[in-house]
Amino acid sequence: MTGPSPEDPSPEYPSSEYTALAAVLPDVLSHPDDSIEQVRATFDAVHGHDPGPDVVVEPAEQGLWVRPAAGIQPKEAGPGRTVFFVHGGGFVTSPAETYAFYAANIVRATGADVFV
Repeated sequence: MTGPSPEDPSPEYPSSEYTALAAVLPDVLSHPDDSIEQVRATFDAVHGHDPGPDVVVEPAEQGLWVRPAAGIQPKEAGPGRTVFFVHGGGFVTSPAETYAFYAANIVRATGADVFV
């Protein structure tokens, strides 16, 4: 398929970004017969990246805090700002810890603490 044009404003499907992502993901991320442990192991490989040395990850009773590391001041940081990040997966396929990498990017971009 082709991309959008004045005659055909619909976007390209699948997009080049989707095609590139699909090329590096396993053919099947999970199967209905997989145990929860198998599903989590598969999704951890996709999501569970190191958030980096410029953030601190702190477990909380019902989630996870991701904050700028001591001495590191993100651009446009503002005291008291918090982002509430609700991740996908219904808290079944991946625990909050596997989303710390994504939350770290939000910390860097906003200067806010992030609660996952």
